[in-house]
Amino acid sequence: MGRISQIEIKEDLETLNNYKSHVRSYKSSRKLELLLVISSDNNRSLGDISKHLSIDYSTLHRWLRTYREEGIEKYLMPSSRNRASKIITPDIHKELE
Repeated sequence: MGRISQIEIKEDLETLNNYKSHVRSYKSSRKLELLLVISSDNNRSLGDISKHLSIDYSTLHRWLRTYREEGIEKYLMPSSRNRASKIITPDIHKELE
């Protein structure tokens, strides 16, 4: 048996459920689901929650750190990729200009 989660979720269940209608991406919905599970049953270990949601344990920790440090708005915001396109090459960009 793993350590019991001692994560403090600042929002109540009603507020978290209200976020469901605002979440657009699959990843954000999974992050919200994590907060809902922790809020509804704070006596489960993070390992059990990880298995229940099929989220890797290290991903779960990274998501929770983001939530603690940056708040729910930033936590649920879809991340930008900040990568150059592999489809549109610099040559194609020049041709488009």
